[in-house]
Amino acid sequence: MNFKVMKTLFMLTILVLGSISFLFISAETQEESVVAMVNGHQILYKDIKENPEAFRNFNPNMDKSQMEAAIIEREKKRLAANNQKTIMDQEIKKLGLQVTKEEVNFYMDKVFQKAGITENTTREIATSCHALIGALELWQKNPSMSDDIYRGQLESKTNITKKAWEIFKVQYNTPEKLDKLRSMIPENLVDIKDKSFASYKKDLLYNKLRERIAAGITVQKEELEKYYFLKYQNLQEEEKPNFEKIKDALIQELLDRKRQEAETNWLQKQINKGDIEIRYKKFKDVAVKLLSP
Repeated sequence: MNFKVMKTLFMLTILVLGSISFLFISAETQEESVVAMVNGHQILYKDIKENPEAFRNFNPNMDKSQMEAAIIEREKKRLAANNQKTIMDQEIKKLGLQVTKEEVNFYMDKVFQKAGITENTTREIATSCHALIGALELWQKNPSMSDDIYRGQLESKTNITKKAWEIFKVQYNTPEKLDKLRSMIPENLVDIKDKSFASYKKDLLYNKLRERIAAGITVQKEELEKYYFLKYQNLQEEEKPNFEKIKDALIQELLDRKRQEAETNWLQKQINKGDIEIRYKKFKDVAVKLLSP
């Protein structure tokens, strides 16, 4: 299942995939601390924080020092991504870019259709979500019955694995957290679209910004021929695909590469001239390691 589908289903698909660490928010005071300022915008530690317990469940063979180092690297990457996202958000606002409700709905319909998301599949996953919540409610009242609750409520009735069950217990260990989980579960296709609308709207705005950044990019005949030569230079002549037959695909590959390069260069310029302050010592190298050439 691709990234778009995962984001669309939000809480639904993570029940299957088990990718839930980014949802965890603890009550520690430091999570409200500002780890970075990006042109006046605050990024809080809770926006990038990894959940150590969930990470340990996914990486049981790591020792303590390995896990600590890996967690810091993940948090650095999240901080870098948040910095870049903030810069793009600010540019979208500056340019006054907009998308209509019709554009967003059309975009969602295409993604849902391609992914095979239907009313039936939505209800099936929602049923698993409610089964999980019921199991977690029982477990919170009877912690010692964890294995029995999993076997009776989830093992044969859902796609939730034992490993995922253990992680969900870490994530949703209070009635308040269960209420939050419950509020995130779409009941039908319309509900999914309503809950996903803002996310897909932001995707379209990012795409419009990327179009601005990459405006005028083309592929010249000479560079296309050179690309073809370099890509297949290690093959015998009779093994090489016919140039004319794959030309359009090669053009698209080159366009994608050049657009990505243009976006990276644009971001780097914004970062270099922007007012970015990293406030946590352990993240001080983010500006250099992940954002600068």
